[in-house]
Amino acid sequence: MSLYQRSREFIDYLERLEAGLPDLVLADFAAEVGGPERVAIIAVDLVRGFAKEGALASPRVNAILPAVVRTLGLAEAAGIRQVALVQDTHPPDAAEFDQFPEHCVAGSGEDHTVPELQEFFAGSTMHPRVIEKNSLSAIWAPDFVAWHEEQIESGVEGYIVLGDCTDLCVVNVAVPLKTQANQHHRALRLVLPADCLATYDLPVATAEAAGAMPHDGDLLQAVFLYYLALTGCEVVSRLV
Repeated sequence: MSLYQRSREFIDYLERLEAGLPDLVLADFAAEVGGPERVAIIAVDLVRGFAKEGALASPRVNAILPAVVRTLGLAEAAGIRQVALVQDTHPPDAAEFDQFPEHCVAGSGEDHTVPELQEFFAGSTMHPRVIEKNSLSAIWAPDFVAWHEEQIESGVEGYIVLGDCTDLCVVNVAVPLKTQANQHHRALRLVLPADCLATYDLPVATAEAAGAMPHDGDLLQAVFLYYLALTGCEVVSRLV
């Protein structure tokens, strides 16, 4: 029996899980963790190189930007001010380019925050901090470690995580934060709205012709929303 045949029931379950994700009232979430000052937002890789231009730009990532802007506006209205813009910013000889095509090189323009977010923050009362990273996981970036420690010291007990790619850079920040909190017996809620998450799609035939690894965007999105929920993160349809 093939893997597909063995896993068909589970794949059906993943579809039901994703279709049935609930909405979450942001004001309720903020109140439950002690107020908006105890909530921070982590926006992952919402840069031109993943949404607009370059070897790794994806229309799927670009398509979530209206939902991201809507969610940021909702958070601002609720009184949330702390935002980390965690963004790939690679040197030209980045080790990661052994695994992925060259992307988001510092100074190339691909490393810049998408214009939709720049426009939003230009008129916002939020305090975004751009944090550069040179790997899939922000937790190895010293500036992110320092920012996260600041949030702990200020009493943050809830994160909203959005961005791309769900199965790569998003999961590699959300799950370590949750497991670190568990290790230290610290309550920490991580909310991930599915309408603000995306990953890319690379069909098998296209990938094989290019000598790359294929990437089923729909399947991997569903699997990793499940995985995020399995590890204790709160995956919701959207924030309202």
